[in-house]
Amino acid sequence: MSKRITPFASRYCSTLDRLKEAIRRKRPGLLRRGVVLQHDNATPHSANLTQQWLQRYGWEILLHPAHSPGLAPSDFHLFGPLKRHLGGMAFETEDDLISELRNWFDNLDVDFFREEEEVEEEEKRRRRRRRRRKRRSQRTRRNRKKKKRRGRKKRGVGGGGRRGDDGGGGGGGRRGGKAVGASNACLSAA
Repeated sequence: MSKRITPFASRYCSTLDRLKEAIRRKRPGLLRRGVVLQHDNATPHSANLTQQWLQRYGWEILLHPAHSPGLAPSDFHLFGPLKRHLGGMAFETEDDLISELRNWFDNLDVDFFREEEEVEEEEKRRRRRRRRRKRRSQRTRRNRKKKKRRGRKKRGVGGGGRRGDDGGGGGGGRRGGKAVGASNACLSAA
């Protein structure tokens, strides 16, 4: 199956050229170690021209599902720690903020990026625990309701009576049962 060539593919490749040049100037060691580029499967990204460019420079691709911003690895592992780091800080200028961000990224340990899978596993465990607690809570509520219903049945037919109620005065309670209370009152009067 051949991939389509689009005018956007050449534009995307020129964007990658500019990115490569910026990396060469600002982070030269990164090009030697290898670049991991994340993009979705949009036509310009998967075009033959783009694939050839990526192979020529040996860049690795981390695919990102299209239209899924909630599934970006940065959402799981990057923004939480960054938000905690910046919490409570105030910056007078945008340059101060950028400087602090660069500082933070430069001082990150390499292991920070390797722990992403562990973070995802921990999040899955948390979600499972929450689901278990929710199910347990729902079972507890159901059991309480069952107990309450059993208690009503013991106190009288229809479940509408109260403790100490002799059954007189009215009928079968909420469930629309037979008017047993009235007949009991007639029997006790006879």
